[in-house]
Amino acid sequence: MITISSKRITSFLIILAISFLGITCGKEKCPKPDAESIQATITIAAGGLAVSGSAGSVKPGATVTITDAADISTTVTANNDGSFFAPFGQSNAGVGDALSITQKINNCAESNSTNITIQRP
Repeated sequence: MITISSKRITSFLIILAISFLGITCGKEKCPKPDAESIQATITIAAGGLAVSGSAGSVKPGATVTITDAADISTTVTANNDGSFFAPFGQSNAGVGDALSITQKINNCAESNSTNITIQRP
């Protein structure tokens, strides 16, 4: 016969409730960023591509990931004003190709991707 004290059951239920609340609250504190708010400019240079966004282009401090059609990607952290600069020399993408950009905030929720097409300078 196994005997469990009421104190242990109460402690277990309290810990379970706190764990459940922590999980629920964590999701609410981690909303998915809006992909449509991402703004970026692509610059073609001798060393390859560079992708940048001015202040307010993404959420401040967001992790910005740029991926080309060959699934080559680069990741940078946005500045406190939401601007970013990402050298992307390893990509073979050219004029007419699209790059996919996402932003991730607080290291938890990642936006859907938005695509930008490389234009002639």
